[in-house]
Amino acid sequence: MPMPELLARLARAVGVIPADLCTVGHERLVHLRVFASRSRARMARRLGIAEETYRQLETTGRRGTRAHDDRARDEWIAWDDRAAPAFGTTPERLPAALRRTEEYWPVLREQRWQRIREADPRWAATVGQTTRRPARHPRG
Repeated sequence: MPMPELLARLARAVGVIPADLCTVGHERLVHLRVFASRSRARMARRLGIAEETYRQLETTGRRGTRAHDDRARDEWIAWDDRAAPAFGTTPERLPAALRRTEEYWPVLREQRWQRIREADPRWAATVGQTTRRPARHPRG
């Protein structure tokens, strides 16, 4: 997978849009960002949020807010309406990518834990034991 900027140059060179060069069954936020030829840092700046906040959004699909206060226009703007131009898409297409990102998060999390378990089983076991929730006892 080429870097977003390279994908954009390749697409221009052959006269297509970046999405035409990719095979994606279910678009997630990461795909929309890459199709828009933006790095995570550039997308975070474009959305006006911290890079780590954007990374969490792109990974989990969880947004902190559903609207943004646009002080220049003195009004609240729905997140889909504000973010869609940054992703180079429509407000109708963005929620589907957001939903797919949220649905994919458990799969991604399990893949990461599998790699950790393979790389360092003892550490993974220790973390697993310390993060287990204690059983709830009914009040008697």
